[in-house]
Amino acid sequence: MKQIFYSVFVLFACFACSKDSGMEEEMKSSVGEIVGTIGDKSTGEAVAVVSVSLSPGEEAFITGSDGNFNFQNLEPGEYIVSASKEFYSDGEVKVKVSAGKPTREDMLIERLPAMVTADRNLLDFGSDAGLNVLSFGIVNRSYEDLEWKIEYDCKWIKELRPARGTLKYGKTESVSVLIDRSLLDSENIYNRTVLVVKSSNGGSEVEVRAVGVERVLPVVNTLGVTKIAAMTACLNAEFVDYGVPEYTECGFVYHTEPMPTHEKALGVLPAPSDNGWRYSCELKGLTVGETYYVRAYAKNSVGLVYSSNEVSFTTKPTLPEVTITAVTDIDVASGSAVFHGRILEAGDPVCSECGFVCAASSNPTVDDVKVTASVAGSGAIRIAVSGLPLDKTLYVRAYALNEAGVAYSSRSETFSTNGVLPEVETDEATNVNILAGTATLHGHVVSTGNPGYSERGFVYGTMKEPTIYDNKIIANGAGVKSPFSIYVTDLPKGEDIYVRAYATNRLGTVYGKVIAITPEWMELPVIGVAVQKKDIGYTDWYSADLMCKQSVVGGYIDWRLPTKEELVTIYTERNVIGGFQTIVDAEGYRELYWSSTLMGHKDNKDWYCCVSFVGDGLYVSSVDVDRSIRCVRTLDK
Repeated sequence: MKQIFYSVFVLFACFACSKDSGMEEEMKSSVGEIVGTIGDKSTGEAVAVVSVSLSPGEEAFITGSDGNFNFQNLEPGEYIVSASKEFYSDGEVKVKVSAGKPTREDMLIERLPAMVTADRNLLDFGSDAGLNVLSFGIVNRSYEDLEWKIEYDCKWIKELRPARGTLKYGKTESVSVLIDRSLLDSENIYNRTVLVVKSSNGGSEVEVRAVGVERVLPVVNTLGVTKIAAMTACLNAEFVDYGVPEYTECGFVYHTEPMPTHEKALGVLPAPSDNGWRYSCELKGLTVGETYYVRAYAKNSVGLVYSSNEVSFTTKPTLPEVTITAVTDIDVASGSAVFHGRILEAGDPVCSECGFVCAASSNPTVDDVKVTASVAGSGAIRIAVSGLPLDKTLYVRAYALNEAGVAYSSRSETFSTNGVLPEVETDEATNVNILAGTATLHGHVVSTGNPGYSERGFVYGTMKEPTIYDNKIIANGAGVKSPFSIYVTDLPKGEDIYVRAYATNRLGTVYGKVIAITPEWMELPVIGVAVQKKDIGYTDWYSADLMCKQSVVGGYIDWRLPTKEELVTIYTERNVIGGFQTIVDAEGYRELYWSSTLMGHKDNKDWYCCVSFVGDGLYVSSVDVDRSIRCVRTLDK
């Protein structure tokens, strides 16, 4: 049973296959196909990656490395096969397709030549005077690196940046075109030229256009010459018209003959210009007394032009200019000083001599006393002068001379050679011993005077204003500002002494203030005691007693507190003795003075007599309160 089934199946399958094969054969016999190869026209080699299309229809094919293409199942009829590839010319062929068989059609396509192209064909600069640079790009659309260059024949194209080079495959480079508008044709204002961009195989063109403007020569006028000197002068000119395009140079030509030009001139002097209407230039190296002729000139791209007028001038020397600045270091004793001045302008020609003139009258000249500087020229001048007359008021002027004459400073400096007395002060004496007649005297020089003092020291005596004709003692040193001291051993003993410092120069002697050296005590013979002239303290009685006993005044050591009777007498002479507390003190009883007289004993305290120097009243005070102290001693009999 299985065998029968298998036999039936095989028979059926064979029948089916026989039927499909017949249908396929029938289909092939009714359609056609196109096959072919795309090759390089120059080499015959297959070309890969070629786009092959069929029309009518929308079929397309990309060739492989063998360059083959194949379009199948085509209805019989005519077709157009097209081939395209970058850097190759397009190819196209008509093909007739028959049913039941393939049609072969090989095609050859031609490689395009390598070249550089421009990305624009026109550069228009127009009439804008400020537009002088435009750019365009060049492109290498080829399959290899290319060398390129740009050719042109045009005077107003100033520069190409760059003008040649090697451009990489597929790259772009920018080229800048610079023009000089001053060279544009002003009559035919529409200027046009062509730039030719060339590469290894072909090229392209770029048209360049620019509108020219009217071109006019500048116009200048020569002005008057200023600052005329012996060998220099200042030349001046002005523009009437800057010209079109604007001038590129201006200046002067000069000669000793009229109407100079560049060809007939002693010199051409270009002038700096700040684009103003006027310009000037300094002319140097001229001859004194010579007459010169000057003309202005200017240039632009149109040409060279001179002023229609000329100016003449004759050189002449000019005086220098000087000033006096100060007179310093005046020394009356030696009759010397230092003169200071400055040459402001050296003159033309430069001054050959300079210095100072001095006299006792105003406005001195070179006919008076003249001192000459070691060098001439310009700058500061300084001269130390000696031998000046003394006790005079002197006038000084600076001077300088050249071929033009003598110039003086506009003012005089005045100074005096009159002497000045020194100044001296008397200071307080120290180490005073009235009994021994000794003391150290002090003074100091405030000003040395002019001339400086020749002697200093002290004068003293019992008169209130001693002079050098009284007692005089000379201190060391002269002419310096410093303190000085002298130890004196022969002062009058036991009396008021008056002292003052002195200093002497050739003008005379000056004195300091008077200092009185008085005893620190005075005698009261009526009661036989000496009294100190100053209080020695304010304290309790025991301390007061001790302080008096320890006091050493005037060389004496036997000082003590006064008795009640002595203190009353002292009160009556208080104004002569001096120094007592006579004003009631709100903080105590300083007007009350201790005596040595015991008045009694109370509350376990001793009570002593006191005297008030506000009034002559007698008071009693306990020993533990504070009172003022004045010491006395018994006079020797």
